[in-house]
Amino acid sequence: YTCCLSDRRLKSSLAVMAEISSGLSSSSAHMDKLLTERAQRRLEKRRRRRAREQGVQAEPEPVRRGVVYVGHIPHGFYEEEMRGYFSQFGTVTRLRLARSKKTGRSKGYAFVEFECDEVAKIVAETMNNYLMFNKLLKCQFVDPSAVHPTTFRGRKREIPLPHRRQWAQKEHNKPRSVEQQSRRVRRLLGREKRKRVQLQELGLDYAFPGYRQASRSGAGGSATPTHTVFSSSENRTASDIESDSE
Repeated sequence: YTCCLSDRRLKSSLAVMAEISSGLSSSSAHMDKLLTERAQRRLEKRRRRRAREQGVQAEPEPVRRGVVYVGHIPHGFYEEEMRGYFSQFGTVTRLRLARSKKTGRSKGYAFVEFECDEVAKIVAETMNNYLMFNKLLKCQFVDPSAVHPTTFRGRKREIPLPHRRQWAQKEHNKPRSVEQQSRRVRRLLGREKRKRVQLQELGLDYAFPGYRQASRSGAGGSATPTHTVFSSSENRTASDIESDSE
């Protein structure tokens, strides 16, 4: 009986020792894991700090916008059509189609700005000499240093055609001062003088009263010169005009 009791105590003590050893081993493994993770975090912090001090970790470069010059634009290919067409390449941030201030019609060239300059370079290379409505588009990437600050000024301004045409008519027909009128007369007489010289060089015996006679009839040359129109059946030469004056 004593022998059996001692055997049981020995087995129980061995079991307790096994549990204690297993617990110690598991706890030690857990501690090793925690220490390893903590050491890795410390090493990572030190590495980042050194990289910042040495400037190894560079900041990401900002995305630069790119501008493309588009020339030989056919009529009908206006702002809405251009924005919808070029949006297939990338995001179009700004667009300006050159228009006449007097008539509001397209001048045939535009500037398109893309959100990324790489996209702008691809567009310039792809769309150059592209056939559209019997016209070859001319596309060229504009260097950022060559883009003027006022390139896209007035891109949102709408120019109504009738109002601009009426403004141009009023500007042309407005009353002028004596100085402006005399300058206008001198300009017309200069053109007429050059035309007479060209006729003499060509050997053409043709004389006409023109603006010179109208300016002489005006008071001090301030009257607006008018051009005398002859019918096609009249053939007046210099001798005929001299005979009429006599």
